[in-house]
Amino acid sequence: MINRVSLRQTGRLFVTIAALICMLACQPKATPTPAISAQQTLDTAAEQIGVRLTVLSNLDVEDCPAASAQCYLAQLDLTLPAAMPADWRIYFSHISPIGWHDSELFELQHINGDLHKITVKTGQQVNAGQYRILFKGPNWLVSESGLFPNFIVEAPGLTPQVISATREVKRDGDPLARAAHVAAFETPQQRKRNPDDNMPLVDATWRFQQQSALQTLPLSASPRVLPSVQTSDWQSERRTLTNGISLPADSRNQATLSHFLTWFGLPLQNNGEAVLFTLDSTLGDEAYALTIQHEGIEIRAATEQGRFYALMTLAQLYRSSDTSLPLGSISDAPRYPLRGLHLDVARNFRSVAFVQRLLDVMAAVKLNTLHLHLADDEGWRLQIQDLPELTEVGGKRCLDLTEEHCLLPQLGAGVDPTSQVNGYYSREDYIGLLRYAAQRHIEVIPALDMPGHSRAAIVAMQARYRKLMQAEQSDAANQYYLSEPQDQSHYSSIQHYHDNTLNPCIDSTYAFVNKVLDEVQILHKEGVPLTRYHIGADETAGAWQDSPACQALIARQPELTEAKQLSAYFVEKVANMVSQRGMIPGAWSDGLSHANPRALPRPIQSNVWDTLFWGGSARTHDMANQGMQVVLSFPDMLYLDFPYESDPKEPGYYWGSRATDSEQIFQFMPANLPAHAEIWPDRMGNPYADKDPTPLKKPENIIGLQAQLWSETVRSDERAEYMLYPRLFSVAERAWHVAPWEQAYQAGRAYSAQTRHMDDTRIALRNADWWQFSNQLSNRWLPMLSEHQIAYRTPLPGAQVNDGRLYMTLPFAGLVAEYQLADSGWQTYLAPFDVGNRAVRVRVRARVPGSDHTSRVQQVQ
Repeated sequence: MINRVSLRQTGRLFVTIAALICMLACQPKATPTPAISAQQTLDTAAEQIGVRLTVLSNLDVEDCPAASAQCYLAQLDLTLPAAMPADWRIYFSHISPIGWHDSELFELQHINGDLHKITVKTGQQVNAGQYRILFKGPNWLVSESGLFPNFIVEAPGLTPQVISATREVKRDGDPLARAAHVAAFETPQQRKRNPDDNMPLVDATWRFQQQSALQTLPLSASPRVLPSVQTSDWQSERRTLTNGISLPADSRNQATLSHFLTWFGLPLQNNGEAVLFTLDSTLGDEAYALTIQHEGIEIRAATEQGRFYALMTLAQLYRSSDTSLPLGSISDAPRYPLRGLHLDVARNFRSVAFVQRLLDVMAAVKLNTLHLHLADDEGWRLQIQDLPELTEVGGKRCLDLTEEHCLLPQLGAGVDPTSQVNGYYSREDYIGLLRYAAQRHIEVIPALDMPGHSRAAIVAMQARYRKLMQAEQSDAANQYYLSEPQDQSHYSSIQHYHDNTLNPCIDSTYAFVNKVLDEVQILHKEGVPLTRYHIGADETAGAWQDSPACQALIARQPELTEAKQLSAYFVEKVANMVSQRGMIPGAWSDGLSHANPRALPRPIQSNVWDTLFWGGSARTHDMANQGMQVVLSFPDMLYLDFPYESDPKEPGYYWGSRATDSEQIFQFMPANLPAHAEIWPDRMGNPYADKDPTPLKKPENIIGLQAQLWSETVRSDERAEYMLYPRLFSVAERAWHVAPWEQAYQAGRAYSAQTRHMDDTRIALRNADWWQFSNQLSNRWLPMLSEHQIAYRTPLPGAQVNDGRLYMTLPFAGLVAEYQLADSGWQTYLAPFDVGNRAVRVRVRARVPGSDHTSRVQQVQ
């Protein structure tokens, strides 16, 4: 018999269950929240992570790491969002290895080169919030550009992203993009390198004091070109050209000539005034004579190159405002046969269009050599037949720690393999550039640096080795393998790499060198024959100490006793390989200085890059006396990757000079190197002496002058043009023209800040010459660069407020001084005036006449 109470209870239970089912079934369904992927978490974190990097002090920092005599103290502030991917890491570039850090939660590790990594310490947990890491590194940090952009956040299995807060951005009043996460350098502890640093910290007031003496110098109305001519004789009259000029029908490169004449506004037309070309075999290869009279225009030269330079001079003399030329004559020839620029496209790539624009400017100012630095640790930029890995792997940087697809993201490269810092010249690109240069009478000297600075090649050939070994092609894999697996040597290059140096003791190294030389020669045969090749010859202290192959080589070679001799062995061997191919080898002076002069071929080119205050004149004299072809390449005034001024906002490395502006380069006296101890300080702003311990006996062996644009901090074509111009014009002036105010060299004469060989008369002549030269820049060359969208630097004016009145000065004659009070518009400065309330904000800048191109804006204190 069934219990009725149980039936009633069971029935109620069924009703309750049914009601619940109905409630669930009858309610509208909620939209499910989509799961956030780990990649989305990382991407969002990259947008939200905050980064602030502040240099606290370079002075009196105690307990420096790794026995460094001096170090800086800095802090890295991180702001982490609520959501971060599991096992995240942050990678960033830093100028030198960080040797000490202080954080309970984070580990900071140097990986290779300038690459560092931040991770959470094992067992620690971090949440959303702000965190600070203090750290120290060797030497000093006094410039914004020494702190790299593009920090990268990464996690296993995810696509890494650049942290937005560390990208470079442009701000109002500044022509340059700057890393957004870098704090300003404002205190003496931040801006001075050490207690002995006496370089002035540049501001508007300092510029005012330096520029004041120039403002009253007169400007001559006599015609002048850049670079200045050897001799000239001008009449007071000018001649009007109704239809421009015409050239003989058989003139070569008519299209190129028309291109340049159009640059200067001089029309080239069939009905123009005929220019007579006369062959004069008594003149040198690049020399010319130009005569402009009512009866006609005549150019005398021995070569096509001489005629080209004469036309560059003629075009500058043309005044488009009244379509006229001055009447008179010129006799002109260059100071040096080699007048060049070294362009580093390896650290950060430069586009074909950039190089073409550069070649145009070089030709217009009679520079004739482009030393193209095509390979280094951070990039290989030239396509080589049968070795695609050199450019497929070595031609780009991204975050691939295996380096199967790209190199490590050194120098703040970021993660995008297609960005402007990456790339290479295809065979067609390179041949096209050779021909473009030849049409402008410019020789391209290729440079693929070795044995040091070779990491891009080494990593690329490792990738080739792995690929071929997987295909069971061991002979091919080993053919160009640049590593010795048994080599246990520990070293650190000057750029802090531990794996960037070719092994001079294995056969595959020389097989690789021969292959590269073969292919480069083939490229030049299709473009322009190769006559000079630069091998680099940089050294790496400590390399090969524990290399079995090198120990065996030393045992076989009686002239070798220790590993440090192997760099010279390599340089001697490769220099002779180049020479045997009919080319003149070139190398940097430090590598050549350790080689046996009798084992080197002749001729051989030496680029002397010792600073003058560290014995550059003695090194130059010694190598010229040995019979080498010396090319002056001093960092003091010829490294255009150094800052224009000792201002933390001016970009560039500064190990050799913290201030190299256009006027200093203009002051350079190439024929009397010791004399600069009298007029310039060392890199710390302190006096030095040069007693000329190695007198120059063979000045004829100094064949040229070359400026250098290294590119560690130059991540864009625009930044490269900022660093090049207008300084390159001063380089061209000194390479071509001997100024009358230069002091003649006297063997054995000593110079210092106390000597007075450069007397007041010479200084006055030099200042007047500079003021006239700068007026050319302001009124001819800088407006022309503006017209062609070339991103040059306009120098800043000087300014100060005294007794409530604003005073301004200009660094170049012909620039326009402008000011802004509070939030008013920009006004042209004409004379001192009362600015009223002394606390009012005053901002100043300089503008190039006839253009919108201005300097960086600076506030007057």
